[in-house]
Amino acid sequence: MRSFVPPTFCFELWDEEGRHVATVSRVVVSDPNDRELTDFDALTSLDEPRYLGRIDPYDAGPDARGQGARFTVTARVT
Repeated sequence: MRSFVPPTFCFELWDEEGRHVATVSRVVVSDPNDRELTDFDALTSLDEPRYLGRIDPYDAGPDARGQGARFTVTARVT
């Protein structure tokens, strides 16, 4: 069953040991041209699956059932 009422928590975050860290409703990354990409556009722009970032709450809009959780990419792990 899929939920279409925001926020939709559908992005799972895992650490290097395979432990589940969190499930968030939004992923944000800046591209080389300083555009902000979100969600699946952000994921397709990432060339490796290992990144550091922070998780913050955000207002998911007037139809939201509650606050969303946003993972903002801050660095790539090499």
